[in-house]
Amino acid sequence: MSLQFQGPDTALQCFLKTAPKMAYVYILARPDGTPFYVGEGKNGRVFDHVQEARLAHRSIEVNPYKCNVIRKIEAAGEFITYQIDSFHADKAAAQRREGELIRQMGRLHEGGPLTNLAPGRENPGAPASYSTEKHAKSLSGEADDPETRALNLFFQSIQAVKSVPIKPLHKFRSRVRRTTMQTKPDKFSARNAGAIVASALCNGLTLAPGARIPRRFVYDGIKAIIENGVCENITGRRVALVEEAVDPSDEHIVLGREAPGIIIGLLGAQKLERLGVRITVC
Repeated sequence: MSLQFQGPDTALQCFLKTAPKMAYVYILARPDGTPFYVGEGKNGRVFDHVQEARLAHRSIEVNPYKCNVIRKIEAAGEFITYQIDSFHADKAAAQRREGELIRQMGRLHEGGPLTNLAPGRENPGAPASYSTEKHAKSLSGEADDPETRALNLFFQSIQAVKSVPIKPLHKFRSRVRRTTMQTKPDKFSARNAGAIVASALCNGLTLAPGARIPRRFVYDGIKAIIENGVCENITGRRVALVEEAVDPSDEHIVLGREAPGIIIGLLGAQKLERLGVRITVC
């Protein structure tokens, strides 16, 4: 792939001042050069993602994966590498190239490095593409509800499961119950770990001993909650404690000393890195 530009943001600002005033396709890359986002736009669009990630309004972020990767890079004192792939005379051509690059590189759930949720803005409503079997599993129960479908697809990109443990709050609120200690022999599973990661991602939190992970979070404008069983299994295995609240939906999961290492063991360091999860192990 022959790039029109590659370098830091300051150099890109200078480059765009003299570049053709046309639509362009750009790539955001990690410090090691691995791409994590592909987009298209005009003028200063390429810089908008970093500004979004720096805002404190996590509840309105459309793509928590992308924003968390950016925050993780900046927290480490490193810098994003910007790439300009191509210029185009019209927006439709830029969108076609954007979709082509996304397909070539692959998104997280496809085994690729990209945090893009959609396959390209030619088809902005398309969700992450799964195999027929996994897609059917992710939609089981309430396939016709768009909020449930969006949350299911979000969770499946973290961990493939038969039953998704995060629910739209407005549909589940009447069933939210206070967490009680229990001693089921169930092992702390990747499903449980995925629920904690989902909330941490959307709330912009670091997984560390003592971290308070809310049961409630917002993904793409959808208010969501971790289901009852996950919280009970967590306390039963003493991976974490649940901090009580008058309203059970306001409970927090407080991670124990060994929790971050256990989550890494269940989900894999590489996957967590790609998702942009910040994690600290004692």
